[in-house]
Amino acid sequence: MNLLLEFYNKIGGVLDPKMKNDVDLHLFRRARLYDMLGIPSRFFNGANVLDIGSGSGYNALAFLLFGAKVHMVEPNQQAQKKAVELFASFNIQQDQFAIYSDVEDIKNENKYDLICAEAMLYLLEVPLRNLIMDKIKALSKKDTLVVIGTMCEFSYFYEDIRRYLGKILVANECDFKKQVVLLSEAFDSHLKELKYAVRPIEDWVIDNILNPANELERLDLLKIIDRFGGYEVRHVSPELVPNLSWYKDMDYCHTNIVKEEFSSVRHLLLDARFKYSIRSKIKNQELAQQLSDFQNLVCQNYETEERSCGDGHYKVLKNILNDHKDLGSDFVGALSEVVSLLEKNNVNVHSVSTAKYFKKAWGRGLYYVCLRKM
Repeated sequence: MNLLLEFYNKIGGVLDPKMKNDVDLHLFRRARLYDMLGIPSRFFNGANVLDIGSGSGYNALAFLLFGAKVHMVEPNQQAQKKAVELFASFNIQQDQFAIYSDVEDIKNENKYDLICAEAMLYLLEVPLRNLIMDKIKALSKKDTLVVIGTMCEFSYFYEDIRRYLGKILVANECDFKKQVVLLSEAFDSHLKELKYAVRPIEDWVIDNILNPANELERLDLLKIIDRFGGYEVRHVSPELVPNLSWYKDMDYCHTNIVKEEFSSVRHLLLDARFKYSIRSKIKNQELAQQLSDFQNLVCQNYETEERSCGDGHYKVLKNILNDHKDLGSDFVGALSEVVSLLEKNNVNVHSVSTAKYFKKAWGRGLYYVCLRKM
């Protein structure tokens, strides 16, 4: 059993996306994402799609309504049941979808036009995620498109800070439901700053602050590319590395360009407010190590740590602040505010909730890559 599945079984179910009875907005959001990845909605009409980690089927619903036949992989039995109920409510015929409990249940003879694994690989233990990526390759044919949504130490840095502050806030509270209430009060003002966020604060707290799967090793774009040898990068959303080829560029390989240039632009994942810029690869490599160091510290048991401004968390954040002020006032202001709270030992529900600059600080979070089997 993987850590993510174990957590949801422990809390008694799944957290369904909230469409607020507006399926048109949901379809628009899904169509916009895939259009950014070079996959227009018309692609799905008659396509065979595999959705790995499909949850309660809300994303698969969009594929089905776009005209695809969808196979889903979801080990959570409650999520499977909710997906079937969801499809029935939209009069989706049963021969248009199938649900598997394990990706290994799918025969390698099955080949798909599109395979997607959104928002789940980085939440799995490394051996399991590698097994799934290898299975994706086995289920690909020539020109199969693969879409993977992932998070890394850059895109999730602000959330790592929130997870650390959250651990401080609930250090003396063992009851899970009370933890959710306390953290919801602390971070509700933060989530309200995230434009177009539709999730209830309680669900966000459970998924992003209390979910232990967030403490697993991150999966960045370069690791995905390395795993998928024989595939070309078609699009990345956000488009960090522009494709500057033209019709006479017959030898152009965007995959190689992404591998060469990603290190100089990955800082853009830190803060959704950043404008496009290129930065020293050495500075970004230094920052990458500091961000990883902070994440590793957050994963440690808070009860066993020294609870003072002299602990490792404070030192790493202070170093990041001092070493990377060139990232601009939004970044510096948010991080300075957190460092000040730790320095003054002033982390409480009120101080976190009213953090003027940090509550507005959101990283890119989930970002996507679309690859094509050559």
